[in-house]
Amino acid sequence: MPDPLMPDPLPHPMADKDQAALTDAQAAGPTALCPSIDLDHDHLQAQAVFGLELRDPRAQPFVMLRTQILRRLARLKGKVLAVTSTHPQNGKSFAAANIAASLSSIQPVWLVDLDLRRPVLGGRFGLQAEQGVAAHLAGDIPFEAAGYHVNGTNLTIMPAGAPRDDATDLLASARATSFFQTLRDLGPDTVIIVDTPPILESDDLLIAARYVDAVLLVIEEGRTGKRELTEALRLISPTPLLGTLLNKAVRPLSRKSYGYGYGYGYGYHPRPEERQV
Repeated sequence: MPDPLMPDPLPHPMADKDQAALTDAQAAGPTALCPSIDLDHDHLQAQAVFGLELRDPRAQPFVMLRTQILRRLARLKGKVLAVTSTHPQNGKSFAAANIAASLSSIQPVWLVDLDLRRPVLGGRFGLQAEQGVAAHLAGDIPFEAAGYHVNGTNLTIMPAGAPRDDATDLLASARATSFFQTLRDLGPDTVIIVDTPPILESDDLLIAARYVDAVLLVIEEGRTGKRELTEALRLISPTPLLGTLLNKAVRPLSRKSYGYGYGYGYGYHPRPEERQV
């Protein structure tokens, strides 16, 4: 079977047209070559992904947060934001998914699952992807085969794929450097949101930090201790800390309460040097 990316030496009448369409897609960038998908609304709701439904009251904290994120990234002249936490199940993937979804209503966003040991983002969006970022870093698939563009949106999702035990080697590889350079070259307005491994579970986040411009740290109220937070902040340095996001707040942090049934609360805290005395 001939390679579809190679011209047929004896083209049938449609071959030239098909080749021209492929050339146009390649010129448009990786997004045009990624598979296009439709998302299931009910599945997103069940997985607490509300950021694509801007009229949903549960999306409003992320709508307000996106402006602060864009402003602080602009100050850093950056475009790649890592979202992490001290331990698993603090809510970092939940936060990354909704931040990326809400941002995609105003500019192009690529959501990357770099938690190669415990990948969950694909499942949150209903993707049954056995291959993804990990397979690309291993050299098994090309860049565009690891992403899925959501129809009718500016959002492209790159799931990690199946869990990997060699995550550290993949993150430290030359292909990882090339991978992030490709992401940075996607366009001046494109924002990259990266769901990274928990910072206190392994050194994976410390390796991944070299590829990002800033880190957003998700803190779970009642679970993230002061010592853990202090250690996490020490390990994140010198990568800029964009801020912290309080998840599962016991009490609302603002006067307006949205009455969430799933038990999440949110509060964004800027870096200490940005607080007014």
